[in-house]
Amino acid sequence: MKKHVEDIAKYSYIQTKLAIERTALSYARTSFAFMAFGLGIFSFFEGPNTYLLSLFFAVVGTIFLIFGVITYIRRTTSLN
Repeated sequence: MKKHVEDIAKYSYIQTKLAIERTALSYARTSFAFMAFGLGIFSFFEGPNTYLLSLFFAVVGTIFLIFGVITYIRRTTSLN
């Protein structure tokens, strides 16, 4: 019976670790999408506010990436 309890604890740790990694990857995916959208606006459109709009999306994407890395590090260290 004790081995069964240890297995459940081990599997719940693995499941939680994978969920944290999946969340970090979704932050990275979202941030790269924002950056790519900003680059696409800068490359394909011309206008007075195009540069500012593309810069906005690049900055938002960078903030998402930094926030995702910080969240991943905090959750991983609190898990151990």
